[in-house]
Amino acid sequence: MTTPGKRSLRAGKPIRAYILLEVILAAGIFAVAGISLASALNTMANVYLKARTEAEVRLEMETRLAQARILPLTPMKERSEPDARGVVYEKEVSLLEITNDDKVVLTNLYRLSLRAFWKEGREDQEELAEIYVYQP
Repeated sequence: MTTPGKRSLRAGKPIRAYILLEVILAAGIFAVAGISLASALNTMANVYLKARTEAEVRLEMETRLAQARILPLTPMKERSEPDARGVVYEKEVSLLEITNDDKVVLTNLYRLSLRAFWKEGREDQEELAEIYVYQP
């Protein structure tokens, strides 16, 4: 029999094993939480980079469309060389044949379209911007 305040050797083993089990379980939960956080941060960084690239491409497309509207337009199609980000721009100008309510063909109307092509990881990306331009 044991005296109060003293434990037998046999009674101490289950307590130590239980504490070890708690430590291992806590370490496992902490590891899962850490891996989940790292994965979420990686996903957020990828989304940010993709959104930034798309915003840069859209801004470049707006600039190219504004520049093309200023110059005299003739029907044509041209493709640019890849820029620093690897984006290829394809500009197409075509003459529009639009008639009014009196069946009169409206002249000097052009469709100016600009496409951007680039790779985002393994996926091909494409963006299209198009406007109608009247040049008297």
